Amino acid sequence: MTRRGWSALKGVTGPQWFRTTTQRIDAMHLIERELLADPDQYVANGTATATTAMVVLGTQVALLLGAGVVGLVMVMRVGRDIGAVAAVTGRLADGDLAVEVSADRRTDEIGRLTAALRIFRDRLAEAARADARLAGERERTEGKAGAATRTIDAVEHSASETGAASLSLVNASRTLSADRSALAAEIERFAQSVRSA
Repeated sequence: MTRRGWSALKGVTGPQWFRTTTQRIDAMHLIERELLADPDQYVANGTATATTAMVVLGTQVALLLGAGVVGLVMVMRVGRDIGAVAAVTGRLADGDLAVEVSADRRTDEIGRLTAALRIFRDRLAEAARADARLAGERERTEGKAGAATRTIDAVEHSASETGAASLSLVNASRTLSADRSALAAEIERFAQSVRSA
């Protein structure tokens, strides 16, 4: 024994040590007799224990594989749904307001996201229709303004021509009036010359 081993027995008397050791040896003999009396029972118990352990281990492996498959399916489904949402978002960003947004009745985050995309698409379509109406109104207004401008230009042109014609008539009238006065004077002279002759 090592020095340490002997120090553990310090204070133990020989008879105490002998009694304790004898009790331990007797307990081991009892176990040995039980094993030798019915070895098949212990083998059967050990086999049953091993079989139970294998069943438990198999069950645990099956549960882990099942959980892995379920997890993989869920990840693939979520990935597919997020991919679909991304595709719809991209088409909306490109201006495709006719894109179909799925009408799933999902209550999770993806369901709320698709519902928000439907509202976003509908409001964009409404804004596009309002812009088209405004553009049509603008074209009609510009068309009416162009027609009014052409009418005003025509009236101004007519007034200008009318004013020029009126001026020409006034000038012609003055010329005729002067010519008439000159003709009347000429006729008067001729008439006097005929009377004097």
